[in-house]
Amino acid sequence: MSTKRTAEAIWIESKKYWQIKVQRNGVRKAFTSSTKGRKGKHEAEAKADEWLESGTEDVRFDVAVKMYLDDIQRRTSLCNYKDHEWIMRSYVIPEIKARKLSTITNAMWQRCILRAADAGLSRQTCSNVRTAIVSFVHFAESNRWKIEKQDAKKLTIPNSAAPRKKKIILQPTEIRLLFEKDTVIQRKKPVFARDIYAWRFFVVTGLRRGELCGLKKDDLVGNVLSIKRSINSYGQETSAKNDNARREIVLSDVAMRVLKDQKEMLMREGIIASEWIFPDKYGERISPKHVYATWKQYARQNDIQSSLHDLRHTFISVNKADLPLELMKAVVGHSKAMDTYGIYGHEVEGEKERAASIVDGVFTKIIGNVGGNVGGKE
Repeated sequence: MSTKRTAEAIWIESKKYWQIKVQRNGVRKAFTSSTKGRKGKHEAEAKADEWLESGTEDVRFDVAVKMYLDDIQRRTSLCNYKDHEWIMRSYVIPEIKARKLSTITNAMWQRCILRAADAGLSRQTCSNVRTAIVSFVHFAESNRWKIEKQDAKKLTIPNSAAPRKKKIILQPTEIRLLFEKDTVIQRKKPVFARDIYAWRFFVVTGLRRGELCGLKKDDLVGNVLSIKRSINSYGQETSAKNDNARREIVLSDVAMRVLKDQKEMLMREGIIASEWIFPDKYGERISPKHVYATWKQYARQNDIQSSLHDLRHTFISVNKADLPLELMKAVVGHSKAMDTYGIYGHEVEGEKERAASIVDGVFTKIIGNVGGNVGGKE
């Protein structure tokens, strides 16, 4: 935020002094000098400049946090803003309230994290509260507000925080069931599960939910799929999650069979002109919330404990013994920070094709050749 002064001091004849008014972060102040001549003008302006750059302002937390959230909303995604707003509203503002920033202690910030833990939040979510606090403090420092520096290491996650929810991947018998059974029970009758091919595609590619919902027909050239966009939980189209998420993957034969089945289903429904690979029943872009809801129904009816995101973890788990880490990361779009073996080397020609071949071998062992347009025919 710029603090460069644009105003100049003016001589107030009735009061016999130079005066300049400046504003910083919504606060307006006047500085004066009774020294006559240009020397007095420079003195008043110097006082103003010192205040603009000094960082002596002590802002109330309720005012500062609003400015912080406004900044988050301007610079980042709606999802990120909503997450920060929820954290501040639920666990930070109730503890800090309208205190001056200079009076906030490490113990007060710690109580915010404890409040989250007492509410039954997981260690990961409590860690997110800590991250938001440190981010706010950095924002305050950048605005030259009086505030005690914070380091994430100073703020601990209580042992009372709920452990991170265990990922429950599909076991081989459940993967076979997914590729054999394509119906759900509605009104006591089995009906075709329209999203069956989307769920299968999650398992055989490891895509994120938003990535699958954002796939367009133009993204597929031959058996090479480009991941260019994602759809968030608010239905907004965004760029991929990170630089690694924007990637190309060579699809395995089993993944291509799933896409073939999906295309044939759309033709039966008369959906031909849609630009989306996995559109809704009207040919429009499918909603991530819809795919989540229909999977819950299918999973519940088949006694499957895995969440929709666990299908991505299923892909990683069943292939980890056969697919080298470097290839795995390239396929699923993991960032370098998630690489436990350090930064991997440059891509070697033919490696993506090798990955597709390995994936084919893994899933062929589990499901054989089933899943090729099983059910769904009229």
